[in-house]
Amino acid sequence: MTLSDGVQATEVVTSSRLSCALSDGTVVCWGSTYYGVLGDGVTQSGSRDYPKAVSSTNGFSNSSVTSVVAGSNSVCTLEGGSVFCWGVNSRGQLGDGSTTNSAVPVKVSDNATSGFVNQDIVAIGAGDQMACAVRDVPSVGDQLFCWGKNFSTNTNDPDLLSPALVTAGPDFVNDGSEDITAMAFGSSNICVLVDGSVSCWGNSDGMLLGRSGLVDQVNYTFEQPRKVEPNGDRK
Repeated sequence: MTLSDGVQATEVVTSSRLSCALSDGTVVCWGSTYYGVLGDGVTQSGSRDYPKAVSSTNGFSNSSVTSVVAGSNSVCTLEGGSVFCWGVNSRGQLGDGSTTNSAVPVKVSDNATSGFVNQDIVAIGAGDQMACAVRDVPSVGDQLFCWGKNFSTNTNDPDLLSPALVTAGPDFVNDGSEDITAMAFGSSNICVLVDGSVSCWGNSDGMLLGRSGLVDQVNYTFEQPRKVEPNGDRK
């Protein structure tokens, strides 16, 4: 993809209202200006049909970005081993401890309770009103943290405004001993590729962030990651 004057993009993402591209460490976005989803400080309702660089602010330089992902109305980037997000934050999908929208990048908050520190991040992903990050925890290894929308049959289970460690299950211990190499997101479920095997949790009515609980044997909703079985076994 060529942006302009021969400038080449190395990544491109799109969602319902916006598109962004990564070129030589810089993220540019275009599309709707709804709620600041383009990350350049503009919040007025309208649209932009050309790429413009995301604002450099709050510790985000927009000069050495290595990855960009898009949720439904938010974007997250990886720069210098840390995660920065912007856009709609109604479900905590920006991970900054609030539900306040941001038209410029904000740094995802540390969370002492879950052990998340926003550094040494090696991979990020985003889905519908939520996001996840793989942190290469020093002397431990890869661990998966998620934040944002938390689908649950328990109405007292709140959204996650800052990153939480995905709860270990029988097929994904998430203790740093596993190699997490890929993430994929549906509207209400997540799958991860771990040591060559796929584990998933949630569904259209399920517990999206995989924090705790048992298997719902009736609706097949999983709060914990469960390995995909080649024969479709749902045990």
